[in-house]
Amino acid sequence: MELNSDQAAALQAVQSGKNIFLTGPAGSGKSFLIKAIVEWAQTHGKIISITAMTGCAALLLGNKAKTLHSWASIGLGRESADALAASILKHPTSKRKWKRTEILIIDEISMMSPDLYEKLDAIGKRVRGSSKPFGGIQLILCGDFFQLPPVTKGMSGEALIPGRFAFESPVWKASQLVPVVLSKIERQADLGFQRLLNECRVGQPSTESVALLKSRQGLDWKTRLIRPTLLFSRNADVDSINEKNIAALNEPLHVFEAQTRLERCPDDPTMDFPSGDILERLTQRLDSDANYCPHLELCKGAQVMLLINTNIEAGLVNGSRGVVIGFRADGAPLVQFLHGDPIAIELHEWQSNDNPTLRRLQLPLRVAYAITIHKSQGATLDCALVDIGSSTFEFGQAYVALSRVRDLESLYVWNLSVDKIKAHPTVTKFYMDVMESAPELVSSTAVKPSLAFVPDDLDKAWRDVVMTWADTTTGRDCLARVAQRQAEVPVYPPQEHILSALRLPLSQTKVVILGQDPYHGRGQAHGLSFSVLPGISLPPSLRNIRKELISDLGKGEGVWPAQVGTLTPWANQGVLMLNTVFTVEEGNPTSHAGIGWEDLASRLLTALVYVKKEEPLVFIAWGKYAQTIVYKLKLGAKHLVLPGVHPSPLSAHNGFFGSKPFTKTNAFLTEHAIESIDWVLHAPLSSPSRSPREPGEDEDPSSE
Repeated sequence: MELNSDQAAALQAVQSGKNIFLTGPAGSGKSFLIKAIVEWAQTHGKIISITAMTGCAALLLGNKAKTLHSWASIGLGRESADALAASILKHPTSKRKWKRTEILIIDEISMMSPDLYEKLDAIGKRVRGSSKPFGGIQLILCGDFFQLPPVTKGMSGEALIPGRFAFESPVWKASQLVPVVLSKIERQADLGFQRLLNECRVGQPSTESVALLKSRQGLDWKTRLIRPTLLFSRNADVDSINEKNIAALNEPLHVFEAQTRLERCPDDPTMDFPSGDILERLTQRLDSDANYCPHLELCKGAQVMLLINTNIEAGLVNGSRGVVIGFRADGAPLVQFLHGDPIAIELHEWQSNDNPTLRRLQLPLRVAYAITIHKSQGATLDCALVDIGSSTFEFGQAYVALSRVRDLESLYVWNLSVDKIKAHPTVTKFYMDVMESAPELVSSTAVKPSLAFVPDDLDKAWRDVVMTWADTTTGRDCLARVAQRQAEVPVYPPQEHILSALRLPLSQTKVVILGQDPYHGRGQAHGLSFSVLPGISLPPSLRNIRKELISDLGKGEGVWPAQVGTLTPWANQGVLMLNTVFTVEEGNPTSHAGIGWEDLASRLLTALVYVKKEEPLVFIAWGKYAQTIVYKLKLGAKHLVLPGVHPSPLSAHNGFFGSKPFTKTNAFLTEHAIESIDWVLHAPLSSPSRSPREPGEDEDPSSE
């Protein structure tokens, strides 16, 4: 599925770096666009945090989305902004999360109160030390204020009371949010039904739309094999209807209880498993947030709804309706959906937002004679029976219910009180203002700087990351500093070699060897970590790498002639030899550390890990510095880290020799059906001349 013109323009607005308010009617593809934005950000090395106002919405977003309260580390958020910020500053993990995030997505922004919005803005400013909105985090606020309005709990958590809207806060205007309105509805293709929904969204159904709704009353739906799901406002109504219909079938019940599984988190293998009261509390919260049923009773003939996307092409998605026609020998229910043959439904796993080691396994089904309008959000129902009568008590509730189905033929109306189709007047006024300003917005595009040191033939995936970084404050400051020093002192490597490591296409990368600082001697560095230009004698670290490779391969010194120090043949086979600092001043090791290159390296590695998340990838991490960087990445299940002692003369005898990184790498690649690396280096055809300056034994251990 590709982005439509509205969505593409919205993505372009995000890429411009502005704060965005992304809105539009139900079914206009906001969730799909969020996924596209996340993919763009991750492939460009940006640190993006994905949040939603409810746990259910966070789980539907995927991409390891969290509730906003969990991400922000504010608990229930009832304390003052100063108290919350002080607490965050005391906890390194929470503080780092706030300070590192570049883009923050908040879904279901319509459910946020202005008080919470103001608190988060104040926290961001204090924790990040910036007077900019949210401390300078780029905001992407998503939601439709015409849908269910925010609710606020009393200070003691007792009853729900109507809330004001986030856009009513003066901080909303100060955030300089660019409104991006998605107008094209993707869920419903029927233009007449689209018009009906648009009118009901703003609380103004026309005579023609009311007539269409009335035409869907009194229809025979009880004789259908797969009956429409009844959408009601209250849990009590839903529970009663489901229980009565299951009992009426008079069939043996099959009971399915959700199972708990604790599993190590790949992103943080050291995270402790919860236990005792904490485990119970986390389990209860996941049971409440997720859309599965902790206790599920099914029988033959039960009307059910699918809760996940299992086969989009076949139409088996969240909201697909079916009926249980039997059970397999192992107990798995056999379900006949509207289309295709019956299928057996297997257990599905849900992961906790609060502690990713906690998983719950349950059938992705719920009894679907009736569900609440709240539980239907995010789902596209095959057919629904909607109650727009006395039980419809809230602004936007009727519209949310009507917009769950794809077309008029899938809609059945139980009760219809036209006066219950209403929009909040404050929201209506707000959107009138939004529509006046929105057309100016999406036309702006990000201006990408032209960088002389970026080769024309650089792989596009790498180029995008570099250009994005170069357009940040960090990137601009870094490049300005390098340009200034190049005018004053010799800086290595030469400009044309600064990005030599990235001549290896991202998609062809199989192995990463991470260095720190380029060699600082004249004529040594050429953009590949640990490698030197032809004709340069080997620095001490490289000599030790040669010694270990000869021992590791066990084929004698001929596998690496003593005069060869150029590792380009490895790069040509898929080895990314990347320094985290890209330039250095002559004779001054680590002189360009901390000026911004490390941010570029982090973005490049983040993009690599994201693109290759399902593919085998080896990280050879020599020394604590490299290991710290690698372990901060969100490594995939097929990513292998080979930690080891740095090959510097100061440390090599403490475990570098005998570590066998080269054969271990090839064993892993071969095991995953990936062509191994030929580590053998061949002597040049003619003897090279010596460098005018020999590096000798004075190489700084921090280099490479």
